[in-house]
Amino acid sequence: MRRRRLPTTILAGPDRHWRPAACHSPGCPPGGRFDLDPLSGHLFLARTRLGDRINGGYNCRASGGPFLMAFAFPTYRHPALVTYGTGSVKSLASSIDQQTVVFMSGSPPVADYLRRAWAKSGPQLDDLTVFTKPVGEPTWRSVQDTATSLTDVQVNRIVAIGGGAVLDWARLVWAASVGAVNAAGLEAGDWTEARQRVSMVLVPTTCGSGAEAASVAVYLLDGRKVPVVSPILLADHVVLDSKFLATVSEFTLACSLADALSHALEAWMSIVPGRLPREAALSCFRLILREEPHHERTARLMDAGFLGGVAAAHCSVGVVHAFAHSMARHGLGHGHANALALRPALRRLIELPAAVALTRELGVGARELDAQIERLTAPAVCDASSRHAVAVLSSRADRRALMEAMVADPCMRTCPASFSLPDLEALLDDVRDGVTQRC
Repeated sequence: MRRRRLPTTILAGPDRHWRPAACHSPGCPPGGRFDLDPLSGHLFLARTRLGDRINGGYNCRASGGPFLMAFAFPTYRHPALVTYGTGSVKSLASSIDQQTVVFMSGSPPVADYLRRAWAKSGPQLDDLTVFTKPVGEPTWRSVQDTATSLTDVQVNRIVAIGGGAVLDWARLVWAASVGAVNAAGLEAGDWTEARQRVSMVLVPTTCGSGAEAASVAVYLLDGRKVPVVSPILLADHVVLDSKFLATVSEFTLACSLADALSHALEAWMSIVPGRLPREAALSCFRLILREEPHHERTARLMDAGFLGGVAAAHCSVGVVHAFAHSMARHGLGHGHANALALRPALRRLIELPAAVALTRELGVGARELDAQIERLTAPAVCDASSRHAVAVLSSRADRRALMEAMVADPCMRTCPASFSLPDLEALLDDVRDGVTQRC
């Protein structure tokens, strides 16, 4: 496993583009180079022909020459308004009208809380247009089916309330309903005017996905996760109400914390530079690791999930998320997969300079940090459903397919270390053994 970093020498050509050094990732073809997505600010490996549009950016490869990267200063995008605090979902009641469309999960506790919160000063939930997300991760079919229904509804406000899957599904449904995205996850058509007519409000009910902070949404297509990156997906208003955490199980909370911690860790470690998002990652860590009374802690956890999402949206993630994305085809939940892979990945990154700097900023040693993460993620790792992951990781054929999927995952492009196939084999062994030995 080799440390990877951005080139220290960047050469400028007469066309005023900047040329970075080659990338030697095992997933990169010969001659591959870093390119910059001006839409998200993420670096990625350019692999296409001159003029091909990928992830909202252009591959500027000159004929017969090297891949080129257009120079851009870092940007910091985040929702325009964030309302936070226990009971803060009540603040939406006065602004909700009959042209508000609500997207939510089928969770009875969430619906019950919303009815109580909006009972006095807002319309009844049952009087609004409400779409309930089908069980499981969003699929392109479920997005299309609901988008067809949404085209017949007059909408001036989208309110999505739920975990990351609900927030992704709601945003993709609206984008598909106005023809802004297609099945390949690419922007299609002129969406600017349609977006200006709609206010998008995201209300997370878990503290892990960070979807409320990002201009990225993910759906499943043929068993693989497809990310859509676009400014139309960035919320206008986010509401962080910690009361939603009162009814979640220990397992769900552990999965959420694993997701938030992996966002913070991998954004901090990412090869994508960004001082502001790295500070958000650091705050996410501090809020989660801080010992506080329960009623104060739940509010801090919701804030931490948001900040972790901000960090990951700007700096991307790494090998933990590559594992989680690749395990989705086997039915393992995203946060659950992160819980299984977080500590094995941390052990492989802990000696890198960025990890040393992280422990110094947090004021903890590497062993203490590992012990705290072990305690926080234990309800997820030791859950009976983890046995399914052990079965997948014990199958030679499944392991091979899993490693191939991980190598091809875009998250590996911003990982600070280059993982060879033997490195991934060892990582998967640790994930499997971490479950069997602890549980």
